[in-house]
Amino acid sequence: MSHPQPTGGPSHDILQDLQAARRKRREAVAEIEAHFTGTDAHLTPAARELTDEDVLRLVKESR
Repeated sequence: MSHPQPTGGPSHDILQDLQAARRKRREAVAEIEAHFTGTDAHLTPAARELTDEDVLRLVKESR
C-alpha cells in the first residue's frame, strides 16, 4: 500500500522551512570558513603558534 505524497499542509511547510534553514546554515558556514581562510593567510608567525588555550587565557586576562 503506497502513501500519498504531501501536497501541502503543516508537515510540508515544516519540511520546507527545515530545508531552507539548513541551506542558510550551509551558506553561513561556507562564508565563515572562507573568511577565516583569508584571515589566516595574514597571521604573524607568533599568532600561528598560539593554541586555543593561549587565546582563551589572553581573552580572560583582557577582561
